[in-house]
Amino acid sequence: MFIHHPILETSTTPQREYPLIGNEKINSELQKFGKDVYIFCGHLHMDDEQCEGNVKQFVTPAASFQAKKYSETSEKDNINFGYRIVTITKDEVLSEIKMFAPIQNKL
Repeated sequence: MFIHHPILETSTTPQREYPLIGNEKINSELQKFGKDVYIFCGHLHMDDEQCEGNVKQFVTPAASFQAKKYSETSEKDNINFGYRIVTITKDEVLSEIKMFAPIQNKL
């Protein structure tokens, strides 16, 4: 499943401030599947992985800026930027994060 918001709880500040309403109901339905379910999402501007039952969730970093995972309110963390490569075959689902340092302006 590819979706903007995470479905599983990450306990991160951005998810706490900007949650997906009804995520518990979606998770409950996904838990009923007899097979593994993979969720690839963004929204949080960070790398995070969660697993609950048969549901495996991969939050992908943003190509623009990252957010701090745990802070009083959502804050930018411009340490790096990145993306995720997902490879799906008939036998497996593979995921790889590519991270890059920000370009420094040296004028």
